[in-house]
Amino acid sequence: MTAVTEQQPVDLDTIEDIRVTQENRLTPQQIARGLAFHEAAHAVIGMAAGMPLVRTRIVRTTQDGRPVLSGATAWAPNSAQPFDFAVMSLAGQTADLRQLAEAGLLTAQTAAWADSAHDRHLATTGLATIGYEIRPSGPAPAYGTTWAAVADEAERRVTALWPQITAVAQAMLTAANETVTAAEAEALTGIPNPAPYQH
Repeated sequence: MTAVTEQQPVDLDTIEDIRVTQENRLTPQQIARGLAFHEAAHAVIGMAAGMPLVRTRIVRTTQDGRPVLSGATAWAPNSAQPFDFAVMSLAGQTADLRQLAEAGLLTAQTAAWADSAHDRHLATTGLATIGYEIRPSGPAPAYGTTWAAVADEAERRVTALWPQITAVAQAMLTAANETVTAAEAEALTGIPNPAPYQH
């Protein structure tokens, strides 16, 4: 089943994933670290599930004169399985929460900042176009799942691939352009980057 097929490389995250540094009690460096782990998890979990990565990156811009950090992970045309796509979508938040905990920074407030409602929205609406339903909880539909099941699997996969996620995140933070390409991610993780989907 073809879950997501794009004609052009597409960023999973958009400028909706913004964190305005003056309104956040985390330092800009801590915010960037969270974004790096968030995007690295999208990239690593997606590649492991057969999604062809283009790049993953931190994006710096301004909004009303204020510095803004965001992140973006781009994929080539692919035929991800619906459940795998949902897990990849939630992996960013899962990794961000884990790195906050490891850094001793996990609080109710920072957990709320790490929440990725936009990732869940993109997965829910994108997969709905092929009839795949993701319910918040309760029994899973005949063709679909629940976010509780997705969260459990995202936690399992992020834990299993944490060294690879960490390697990509650290490379992103140290790169001059704060970007990790598909070839770099493949070299860092040992996970083959799949070929783009061919119609």
